[in-house]
Amino acid sequence: MNDIFELKHIIQKLSESQWDVLEGPSKNWLRATEELLIAISKADSICGNCGCEFDGLYKIALRILNDTPKVDTV
Repeated sequence: MNDIFELKHIIQKLSESQWDVLEGPSKNWLRATEELLIAISKADSICGNCGCEFDGLYKIALRILNDTPKVDTV
């Protein structure tokens, strides 16, 4: 299991804890992670080949995030 998948799995479990200290922040992290993936995908499609320093970073981030098995998010 890769580290990112393991982290997502742990945070998913914490989001189901029904403990206020963990549940809310864990759900927020999962939502934010999904929103970040959407934002990076959009940035890559809009200007991912313009030649700036971010072009390669979009591709790397998307590869890592997309190669990670999906965890059911809340």
